[in-house]
Amino acid sequence: MKNQLSDSESVKILVDACAVYGIYNIVLSSGSRNAPLIVSFNRREEFNTYTITDERSAAFFALGMAEQLDQPVAIVCTSGTALLNYAPAVAEAYYKGIPIVVISADRPIEQIDQGDGQAIRQIDSLKNFVKESISLPIVASSEDSWYINNILTKAFYALINKKSGPIHINVPLREPLYNTREYSYTSKFPKILNIDRNICDVDKLLIEDKINKYKRILIIPCIAEDNKRLHTLIEKISKYPQIVVLTETINNLNSKDNFHGIDKYIKAIQNEDIHDKYHPELLITFGDILISRMVKTFLSEIKSLEHWHINESEKHIDMFHKLSFRIDIKASVFLESINIKENRASNYRNLWIDLSKRINDYSNLFTREQPWSDYKLFTNLSNLIPKDYIIHSGNSTVIRYFQIVEKFKEYKCFCNRGTSGIDGSVSTAVGASVVNNKRNLLIVGDLSFYYDSNGLWNKYLSKNLKIILINNQGGNIFRFINGPANLPELESFFEHKRDITACGLSKTFNIDYFSADSDIDLINIFDDFINSDKCSILEVRTPRKINDLILKKYFTNINTFR
Repeated sequence: MKNQLSDSESVKILVDACAVYGIYNIVLSSGSRNAPLIVSFNRREEFNTYTITDERSAAFFALGMAEQLDQPVAIVCTSGTALLNYAPAVAEAYYKGIPIVVISADRPIEQIDQGDGQAIRQIDSLKNFVKESISLPIVASSEDSWYINNILTKAFYALINKKSGPIHINVPLREPLYNTREYSYTSKFPKILNIDRNICDVDKLLIEDKINKYKRILIIPCIAEDNKRLHTLIEKISKYPQIVVLTETINNLNSKDNFHGIDKYIKAIQNEDIHDKYHPELLITFGDILISRMVKTFLSEIKSLEHWHINESEKHIDMFHKLSFRIDIKASVFLESINIKENRASNYRNLWIDLSKRINDYSNLFTREQPWSDYKLFTNLSNLIPKDYIIHSGNSTVIRYFQIVEKFKEYKCFCNRGTSGIDGSVSTAVGASVVNNKRNLLIVGDLSFYYDSNGLWNKYLSKNLKIILINNQGGNIFRFINGPANLPELESFFEHKRDITACGLSKTFNIDYFSADSDIDLINIFDDFINSDKCSILEVRTPRKINDLILKKYFTNINTFR
């Protein structure tokens, strides 16, 4: 049976290409038009196949897998609107640089717009969010087979060249769809080498001459490559007197010498009498994605600032409108190539160390005074969650609390910040938990959780995934940001207040359920929750109408604390 694959020649070549180029994990969604793909992937021993019915959830599930594995993962769907359900996760993968291979079955071109079912214009339907989009011909000659080989090689090169990202392969298929025959591997594809480039000697001398003149250098790693080499290099230079490294939780650069949580630092210096002393002369950024809006305003207002952006990407990014140098290379290769010398005449780092001590003293005092709330919940969680957990964060409110609480920098943290949507948090965390062999904790708000509750509709839930559901009765983020909080439509049209619990949903998916309504409840139940022998949910209820007041108070008072 293993050798009895689909008799479609284009499917055979595509499946061969996936095996050659290392796409071994395949997430399949059920359908008829994609039957040749399902049969061929499932019967080849090179592949690990997973089945997720909901295509939107399947794509986020694959996203979580690919991010953890740092390898491409394929998603395979039937024809019609099934493909369009992939769009949110594909957009997230594009902006975050995660390699996803979208494979969509399709009707033959002559059936499109002719009144046939599940026949829509699929070709290039994801072109704004993929690095390469191709449609395979239906093989009628050896020239067709060669052409498929050629365009597949082009597509897989795009998948790994420079910064990774998704590609789309559309596969038109004629009936009959269920015929099989014995196949052996015969397709031949060229090898693709993606080699780190080096900085040439001339550029190296120019960069070193400039960088070693500065006494105030601010480094902000946006979401960038996640590897030990970069961590070691950042850790080394973060001790230099002239260098300050400002990080966010999802940078996963948890050195004690970095300054965690950008917003609280920026807010703390807004009313400083000598505000300018914190201004950098040189700003160096890595990667594409930054959570903090405050730092964008802060840096954009500095008149004399040189900004270098280092990132191996096709996209041109000038997030502070100050860009002086764009250096297309991996951050780790850049830091390895450039000899940055300590500038002992600088006190820039010491200045920020003093500021950090003040902020931590303020935060500790503020925390002790606060009642039960989202803020108190996150400070308690930072003391309760075992340090060996990988944390997956929901968007909006949740990721912002991670930025405030200092202890969260001690965890490895992931979040869908490519597009910052709330729509796939659960599915992404489930996919991650399937492949990373670690203990995983998803912390998510109620709107995001229910929006993606289909992420629990699969057979891959296990005890290595725990979920903390923060039930503050709606989208609390709309009470924090300017505008919606004062509108009469706030509760009905922005927050979507719903007085429901996840107890029934947990029973539906055979998940252990726990709940807490106070800090005492949380402490008493947490060990039972975390040590449950199944996937489990801890639903924590917080008071909806004071969460925003406490967070606003935190930021209002931070720049007056001495």
